[in-house]
Formats: sequence, structure tokens, C-alpha cells
Amino acid sequence: MLLNWEGEAAVAVRLPGLESALDRLLADVRRQFGGGELTALDRAGKQRVVALLEERGAFTVRHGVETVAAALASAGSPCTTT
Repeated sequence: MLLNWEGEAAVAVRLPGLESALDRLLADVRRQFGGGELTALDRAGKQRVVALLEERGAFTVRHGVETVAAALASAGSPCTTT
């Protein structure tokens, strides 16, 4: 969370407990996509998951990118950003 003082950014603060918020977001998306593991989705499905999570702020949470990548990565299929 960014705190402003007299119209200028003064300090950024991380609120406690956001990791559980990310877990809830992932669980909600799993339910939306049938309740199974996200690793079973095809590429287009995983792209829809990422778009939904982006809209919901999942990537603003510390380690959000890594956590989502791990939830989407198939065994033996490294997750890349290219």
C-alpha cells in the first residue's frame, strides 16, 4: 500500500496476511475452471487464469508471480516468461 503525504508518495507498506488472500484467489479461480488442478488446463485456459488473477490484483502480492507460476506449471514443464 502506498501512503501519500501532501500529494507525494512517502512510503510503501505491505499489509500482513496477503498470502492467504492469494490462496483464496487461486482457490476461487480453480472453482471457476472446474475445481481441478490448474496444471491440467491447456495454454489458452492458463492464459485466461492469468488474466483473471491480474484483474484481481494477484500479482501485487509479494511472491504472487512465483506462486501463480507454481500453480500453473506442469511437472516436467518449466515455467518461462518468454
